Amino acid sequence: MAVTALLAVLCLLAAGCGSEIYEIDEERFMDDMLHKVTFDCELSRLQDDAVDAFFTIPEGTEAVVYMGNGAYADHAAIFEAEDAPAAEKILEELKGYTDDLKHSFEDYIPQEAAKIDRAVVVQKGNCVVLCITSDETAKSFVDGYFASAGVGDEKEGTAEQDAEVQPEDTGEEVSAEEEKTEEPVKESKYPRIEMKGELKDYGNVIAVGDTAYELYSYSSSVGDKYAAAVNSAADSLDGQTRVISVMIPLSSGITLPNDLYGEIPSSSQKNALKKLTEKMNENVTVVNPYVNLMKHRDEYIYFRTDHHWTADGAYYAYEELCHEMGLEPISREERKSVDFEGFVGSFYKDTGENPALKEHPDTVRAYYPVSQNTSLTYTTAEGRTNNWEVIWNVNDYGSSMKYSTFIAGDNPYTVIKNEELEDGPRCVVVKESFGNALVPFLVDHYSRIYVIDYRYWKGDLAAFAADKEADDLIFMNNLSMIRSDYLVGKLTSIL
Repeated sequence: MAVTALLAVLCLLAAGCGSEIYEIDEERFMDDMLHKVTFDCELSRLQDDAVDAFFTIPEGTEAVVYMGNGAYADHAAIFEAEDAPAAEKILEELKGYTDDLKHSFEDYIPQEAAKIDRAVVVQKGNCVVLCITSDETAKSFVDGYFASAGVGDEKEGTAEQDAEVQPEDTGEEVSAEEEKTEEPVKESKYPRIEMKGELKDYGNVIAVGDTAYELYSYSSSVGDKYAAAVNSAADSLDGQTRVISVMIPLSSGITLPNDLYGEIPSSSQKNALKKLTEKMNENVTVVNPYVNLMKHRDEYIYFRTDHHWTADGAYYAYEELCHEMGLEPISREERKSVDFEGFVGSFYKDTGENPALKEHPDTVRAYYPVSQNTSLTYTTAEGRTNNWEVIWNVNDYGSSMKYSTFIAGDNPYTVIKNEELEDGPRCVVVKESFGNALVPFLVDHYSRIYVIDYRYWKGDLAAFAADKEADDLIFMNNLSMIRSDYLVGKLTSIL
């Protein structure tokens, strides 16, 4: 009865459609949810103008959205549409969103992905509620809140129930040009890769023998949002800081066996990179490593058991970055390197623990900066500060953790100092985990590198870059991130 008393709802029967229309006080609903349902972290409210960065919702919809800090998948949101048909569109949007969210967390915080399987995504007439938490009372809270008005046309969905909707399914019409991967140019321009093993399909991931690949689908609408975020930073810092965008293809766009191009449901990453480049303003320097990676596609530039690229793959992007920035790249031969064997990454789980991947683990090679006097300090999501090294010895780490040799892994904020270039230029790097293997190559070119993982960091990016007097602001993001509403929304939230 206490919950019912808080419900400011007027239930009207929509003429001729049999759907209930709720006029609800979203603020009071959310206040009650945040007090009655337990969440694993403190949730922060999205500003109204940031909601569109995460969700595509019908015009006229009122929304109150809270999210975790990026280290947690927790969400609490209510959407009040003008009518039930509009609410149905929101419901479908949220089903795709939770699939996308799960895919994003599976690769870097897998324990949170299980929580998303139990997401409450429920429509009550013209209202839709999203709640992601480990608290099993969330669904009963929502039902109880709406119970006194009577349940209208209710539809429900969870990430688990709708698992057939893959994260790359954006709901957009994909042109024939982008519908499938295209075979690399048949000239001797690029090396050919032959099939070595049986093809197995795991939904969003396929495996060929002991090598797995993440499938990809291009999303024009999310690409627009990503470009808008980068363009916004460039406009804010125009004439002060150079803004650079490094867009990284996935292994399925580079090292997939030739015979599979055009045979699997995965968009052309070459075309996607071209379209994304066209969306960038002239004051953004775009780095597209596609061609340089393709020239070396028969080398060990992507892991077989993990979705990341190797340090050698990152090096070829570094070469392209130096070219665009007017720098002279430092060769791998000039650098000391170290190998960490026994790496079994995210694809092992994604393929249902395919034994072929575990039996043939990867080796993580890392290249040290040439500069000898360097240091790294990182700050955790909890605010703890630790001193580390650019390349850390991970021999004793578990088989799935070897990639964290690079810049201490994924942390909200990291500072790398090169005392040999005390008066040298400074840069800010905005990245997800693909950027970790690329940053060490830049240490020899900057006196300070401020690394921000946009998934966890909170702040005003343009103001931060200006405060640090950064010469360059470099975005390093892979194509899977650029097609994710959730991740692009997180990026937009710091601009």
